[in-house]
Amino acid sequence: KAKVPSNILTREIILNNKWLFYNDNGYLGEMTFAENGKIEGYKSHNEHAWKLSQGPYGHAILEFYGSNNKRTCQYISSILDVTGKWRLQGPFDANKAWRHYLHQV
Repeated sequence: KAKVPSNILTREIILNNKWLFYNDNGYLGEMTFAENGKIEGYKSHNEHAWKLSQGPYGHAILEFYGSNNKRTCQYISSILDVTGKWRLQGPFDANKAWRHYLHQV
């Protein structure tokens, strides 16, 4: 199996870390991601489940799903910052001008 470059977001990174969740209004809470696809900690009807989809060049894209199984956010930007922590952001599907943010703790 090929080694995944350290600047590629992986399922293991998602599963093995705690995340701070924000939207354009500010901080909403902490969350973790369970192996079964559920979001734990902070939850609402819009942040119920998660999955990774495959993006270009092997980049993983984290997606959130609501309690109705409809996608609510796609984190199209995943950046490893200078401190070695992941910063993700993406548009809220119901209003593309509204953004969601995840910061690795």
